Amino acid sequence: MLTRSGIGSPPRPGVSIGTRSGGEVIVGTGPSATALGVGRHAASDRVWIGFVPLLGRIDAHTLGALADLADQVSSGDLRVSPWRGVLLADVRTDDVAGVAAAGERLGLNSDPADPARLVVACAGSRGCAAGMTDTQADARELVDQLRGRAGTRAPVSFHVSGCAKGCAAPAGAEVSLIAEADGVYGVFTGRGIHDASPFGVRVGAELAPAAAIAVALTETSQAELP
Repeated sequence: MLTRSGIGSPPRPGVSIGTRSGGEVIVGTGPSATALGVGRHAASDRVWIGFVPLLGRIDAHTLGALADLADQVSSGDLRVSPWRGVLLADVRTDDVAGVAAAGERLGLNSDPADPARLVVACAGSRGCAAGMTDTQADARELVDQLRGRAGTRAPVSFHVSGCAKGCAAPAGAEVSLIAEADGVYGVFTGRGIHDASPFGVRVGAELAPAAAIAVALTETSQAELP
């Protein structure tokens, strides 16, 4: 738990989650696996709202603005989740739509249906000496294209890495874009113990970012984007 004074003991989040459609925030009843969206606190008429910053990165200014929002509409606590998210607790149901909109203005997503949640990326050349590609820019372009394809069949997870270490997704992803030299990616799908690469089967080599993203988006699975 993050407060203005420091870190406290971890809270128990609510047990339900919601989705947003057409700007309306709906408190749902299903179990929360990612603490993203809206959920009702146990034994309370108040709710929590789970936000995730794009690619899991949040700067000091945004975190400060989110803390100010928490002070205005709740008890002032921000709760960090293991899934690169931030939970704002004890929000009145009547305030949910306004809080979700305020989060969006800060660049924070609270919609479990947003395909941005499918993409992870390391710091890349912007923040790591080993990075050979601008993974942050390329992952953002991938997110933009996924948002334009909402509802079509697509992989359930994407990993964009600036080198072969794959730090952002050590457990792997269904589709991985792995930098192979300055400014180019190899594209891999799946991951199995019999694959020659730890990232799966290579389906593209030494591709410029736009071409690598195009190949990645052609790789479909049995899952559908929500």
